[in-house]
Amino acid sequence: MISSLNTRTLGPLGRLEELAECSKSQNIDILAVQEHRFYHPKEVLKYHQAGSFQLVTSSATKNSNNSTVGGVGFLLSSKASNNLLSIESISPRIIVLELEGNPKTTVICVYSPHNSSSEDDIQDFYTTLRATVEQVPLHNFLVVAGDLNAKLGPDEVRFTFNDKTNRNGELLKDFMEEFNLFCSNTSFMKPKGQLWTFEYPTGERAQLDYLIFRKKLRNSVRDSRPYS
Repeated sequence: MISSLNTRTLGPLGRLEELAECSKSQNIDILAVQEHRFYHPKEVLKYHQAGSFQLVTSSATKNSNNSTVGGVGFLLSSKASNNLLSIESISPRIIVLELEGNPKTTVICVYSPHNSSSEDDIQDFYTTLRATVEQVPLHNFLVVAGDLNAKLGPDEVRFTFNDKTNRNGELLKDFMEEFNLFCSNTSFMKPKGQLWTFEYPTGERAQLDYLIFRKKLRNSVRDSRPYS
């Protein structure tokens, strides 16, 4: 099973181990992780053990206040680790893994700039993401998983928590159309409580995180829902 989570930080003692236990209880083999906030600029990739799981991260970055922000990676079960062919850090917001199989599986973990970010930042993100997807063989089972900070409204997708599409949602829609992709978590009829993926400090909720697949493999995706 493949999943995604913006952890908001894995720094506090025991947080990584808790995440591994939750993944084990839900039978998740590959968890795309955003905002882990582990800072290791001298190491392209860093491996962290958590029981039978391992977390592979690319470094978070420092903002203008010297605070550690962001960071992407993968939490892998022993089964996934045993089939791992490669992991590559593409940018501070994109990391890619490939797993052995027939066909091979490519998972791209992404963390998009916020909807209020500059036009240059979001365009740079999608330019890099497009270039990354173009390198994935067409016969691979492709998954783009992560926090896209995008709202897709009912005019764009069948089952959504959001009332309307935001700027990032328009860019996400264009990206999916270009590569003939679909979001699994807007493709299954669910109660409203099983559609939202993020809660703001105000208590307001939104669907911002997505699992994205090639349309030709739609029949291979049998369900998609958030876990609390």
